[in-house]
Amino acid sequence: MEELISVIIPAYNAQKHLDKCLKSLYEQTYKNLEIIIIDDNSTDRTPEIIRDWSSKDDRIVVIHNDKNLGHALVRNPGLDMARGKYIGFVDSDDYIHPEFFARMKFLIDEYNTDISLCYEIPFKEGETEPVFNKKPNGKIKLENHEQYIEHFMDNFTGFIGWSWNKLFKAEYLRQIKYRDYMYEDIVMNAEYARYVTRAVWTSDRMYAYRISEESTTAAGKKNQALPAAQSFLATEEYLSDNSEEYKRRYHMYVLGKVANLYANCRKQFGKTGATGVYEAYVEEYKKSTVKLNNFKDKLKLWLARYMPGVYYLMATKDEY
Repeated sequence: MEELISVIIPAYNAQKHLDKCLKSLYEQTYKNLEIIIIDDNSTDRTPEIIRDWSSKDDRIVVIHNDKNLGHALVRNPGLDMARGKYIGFVDSDDYIHPEFFARMKFLIDEYNTDISLCYEIPFKEGETEPVFNKKPNGKIKLENHEQYIEHFMDNFTGFIGWSWNKLFKAEYLRQIKYRDYMYEDIVMNAEYARYVTRAVWTSDRMYAYRISEESTTAAGKKNQALPAAQSFLATEEYLSDNSEEYKRRYHMYVLGKVANLYANCRKQFGKTGATGVYEAYVEEYKKSTVKLNNFKDKLKLWLARYMPGVYYLMATKDEY
């Protein structure tokens, strides 16, 4: 018999896309799923849609939150309830390839890994929804722990930081909770990375990721530099048990991230608006005991600490 996979789907006012999301779960070729839907105190037709689906699919388990937990913590009740040997996540406005869970489970078993990862097809709200390739048969890449954690320093950390493009081993994930950060996914993944001795990636794009125009617009109007900085700073705690060389490089990477958040925040919200993220940078800079060989990098980080106005001018130039 197929081993049980628990799928956790947080849903808040998701009436517009939830039906398509759940249909993609219903049509999975891997049938032994526990589908845990968390209604985060929705005020639209979300509970009704969940009720309709649960009446025709007895694999669905529903959690109705009495109060809205918000995006950071909403998945935790699902983790508490999950019974599967493996755990995956799908967001309520997205949908997945019919062979998503069959493929991700096969990869973990075939290559004896602690996690499997795939790529996504991003599309904006209002665009034509993408159609998946009929059969996933992409290239496979295996990584050890040292290779895997390098991705936390990728220029774009989305692939390593998302919850939904992966299949996790429940025995490890149950020891982890989502924490109250703006980028809760990357903090959780940094913590899970402790358990990853082997990882398998496939180039298959099996997850359709909807980019909401509403959330993108809202993010641009709100000063989120400090919460973003706090998320990246938190990952250091969970990646700190790696080699001294890695810790040195990752610490410098995080410093650079926070310094750039400061510069972008100051550009958009002014010097006063950037005060909080600057203070967070100073606190992190004080912890720096390593020496940089690259003079340019050392100078930039020093300027961000002691001459933030000069750093801001440098960082906001096109050629910087």
